[in-house]
Amino acid sequence: MRIVMLLSLSVLAACGGGTATRRGSSPTCGIAALAGPTALLEEFRTPQQTLSEPPSRLPERTVARVAAGPALAAILGRSDSGLVVGVEGTLPPNSQPAFGVLVTQKGGATKGVMLYEGDPVEGAPRLGIVSIGGRTLPLLGIEVDMARIEDPNCPLFPDSLAQ
Repeated sequence: MRIVMLLSLSVLAACGGGTATRRGSSPTCGIAALAGPTALLEEFRTPQQTLSEPPSRLPERTVARVAAGPALAAILGRSDSGLVVGVEGTLPPNSQPAFGVLVTQKGGATKGVMLYEGDPVEGAPRLGIVSIGGRTLPLLGIEVDMARIEDPNCPLFPDSLAQ
């Protein structure tokens, strides 16, 4: 029962209520919010998609999403040690992300940063760090065809937060 309740809360948090409810697709967006981050990690198995260095062009602002959770605004910068992603806002209670993944669309456009719990993808190069709530996490990167991992009606990285 506890697992069902936590899963339900995750789905509701992932949908955000606003856009999903107006479109009438809350259950669809909830499923997409759970499946998308999992599919994204699977893409690390596809050759030539893991980023070994940061993209040359980056926006100043982007979106950071807790896997199966809410999206937060973030800023991007560079340091001597690579990229720095500063996540704005507060993590959900009991959320303990351990690493981030910079997600770029095929062709180079930055889509956002997905935050995951657990161990980072083995063998993936570090591109920099994610700073969130006084913690510093390793940042990995991947270039994907977003159509393979997200429902266009339920974006993993809502543009409205990146502005």
